[in-house]
Amino acid sequence: MRERYGPIYSSNYYIDERTYISDYDAMVEAFRDPEVFRTKGSFEAFETMFGEDNITVNDFEVHTKGRNRIMPAFAPALFPQYMGYISKRARKTWERVHERSSAGEQIKLEPVFRENYVAIVVEMTTGIDMDGENAARIRQLFQKFLVSIFSPKFGPVRNAGIKSRDTLMGIIAEVVRKNLRERRDEINKLRGYGDRIMRMGVKEVAVGNVDILLVLMAESSLSTEPGAAIDEEVVESLCYIILLLWFAGYSTSAATSTCMSFEMGLDDSIFRRLVAEQDPIVAAADGVKNVTYQQLMNEMPLLDSYILEILRARPPVGVLGRKVSKDIEMLGYYVPKDTLVFLDLVAVHLDSKLYPDPHKIVVDRFVKKEGKPKPPGILSFGAPGSPHYCIGAALAKVMMKTTMGTLLREYSYVLDKQQTKEYQSVPDISPKSGVVLESFTKRDH
Repeated sequence: MRERYGPIYSSNYYIDERTYISDYDAMVEAFRDPEVFRTKGSFEAFETMFGEDNITVNDFEVHTKGRNRIMPAFAPALFPQYMGYISKRARKTWERVHERSSAGEQIKLEPVFRENYVAIVVEMTTGIDMDGENAARIRQLFQKFLVSIFSPKFGPVRNAGIKSRDTLMGIIAEVVRKNLRERRDEINKLRGYGDRIMRMGVKEVAVGNVDILLVLMAESSLSTEPGAAIDEEVVESLCYIILLLWFAGYSTSAATSTCMSFEMGLDDSIFRRLVAEQDPIVAAADGVKNVTYQQLMNEMPLLDSYILEILRARPPVGVLGRKVSKDIEMLGYYVPKDTLVFLDLVAVHLDSKLYPDPHKIVVDRFVKKEGKPKPPGILSFGAPGSPHYCIGAALAKVMMKTTMGTLLREYSYVLDKQQTKEYQSVPDISPKSGVVLESFTKRDH
């Protein structure tokens, strides 16, 4: 689109005219200037489904206040705790896929990833066991909720989604009340970490099995005194936050991992290079295939690069919206006040001036090489340093590295050669086939 229409262009969408930005520097400027490029009013569904005060559709004080409430739960000191949930689920996921494949079932990886990441985000945020009796109901409700976000504002799909949302919030609210009854000592202990977590003054938090909701409760005004009244407004706000984290954590990770698995299957050299990075880690641990958080973060630069490369070439969200607060001129174009502007991530990430041979998947594109400049960073999570940069970006990478690393260390697979190699762009960029497998086997070390 950029090559055809230039760095800024307009397009009619039904009866609305929309303006698209496909220039990297202009997009970074838009991310970093909330005074002009505002999120408020850019996506109605998020205001309806996640509450009017949610951080994705607010700016300035409302956004800052909401972001500050959530940030302590995403301190790196807590990541080793969260990785426990992620590793356990990833191992279960691949063991079950192997069992099903061995029994003669044909496997599609896209639904596998979706089920895996739903389980991870629910368990990591609330501690709810996604192998328990409520798991199937939560998955079903969450799926109805997801579909409704991108449906017309008035209609049966949106109405069903709102009902599902309210039921899910009731389930989360019950976890909040249970925590107040049974985990008050852990909440109080987390409150003792407070500012030290935010300043990263502690390297690791040792408070039982910490989940994100527990940290958010510790940062809230909820009283842990036995018999104290429960502030229902605080409970509701916590439920909205958790639901937003479910959506954000699930969508990006599932779509990206699906694309990663597809490209590895299409090009065996990618798979072999990634495996070659994992095998020395296993060998150094005398065959132990579980990795530590330190190994995950420090010994997998190629897997880091590959995740970024897929986010570049196959961004799960193709465009992000902003609303212009005043008349502006950008790159010689006039953009009037109240224009809905879309930041075209697909066009920017395929700009050959920034990323040579942009349509090719280059597994080590983002690996630092001596004497060569690294390409510009991807913008799928926003621009680093911008007010709306994704809070969960680092944790999303931990989720994907753990899930994909477990696959690479322990299993191998072959794609069904009959499936199409084409991609679809709705509801997200993903392989049309769903990534059908011919075989899925355990690796011989």
